[in-house]
Amino acid sequence: SSRPYDNSEVPASTATAGTNGLIKKVFMGAHEWVPNFEHLTPVSSSTPSDLDMNTGGLSSEFGISFDGFLEIPNDGEYTFYLQSAAKCHIMLHDIHLLDNDFNYTSSEISESIPLKAGKHPIRIYYQQNNGVSPSLSLKWSGPGISKATIPSSRYFRDGTLSNTPIADAENNAFYINKQPVGDMLK
Repeated sequence: SSRPYDNSEVPASTATAGTNGLIKKVFMGAHEWVPNFEHLTPVSSSTPSDLDMNTGGLSSEFGISFDGFLEIPNDGEYTFYLQSAAKCHIMLHDIHLLDNDFNYTSSEISESIPLKAGKHPIRIYYQQNNGVSPSLSLKWSGPGISKATIPSSRYFRDGTLSNTPIADAENNAFYINKQPVGDMLK
């Protein structure tokens, strides 16, 4: 079945986000699946410039969430590549873009999506139950970009999202404000 964004570029948000970096939260606890961290209480939070996997000394049974915006430089098709030492989800807007949870693999997984230039809300959830060294690699490729780690200059935080619907190329309205994903991550 077709998704609304399969045949048209997902528009950028109307968010205002001017500070480089992401909002990072660290959580304690073992979970069989990656939880919806929006409903849990973090043990620490920070605002790193990129995907900083420092856990403040936790070596197992922890989760990390990153929230912010990803700035897309040009309209076009982008491929995102994820490799992680533990279970992980990547959400772009409310699109469940990469799922390395249910059928976890330590190998790289990827997914492509057409995007409009501008800032797009991104959430990254990582859950680690064992004592391996935490690791998460998120790369991209797209118009004029060879496959590479997403530069920290493309991450933004402290934005506010509009509740105004954005219309796609076929004038089908959809909202891009962050919503809890609830059952999607059980």
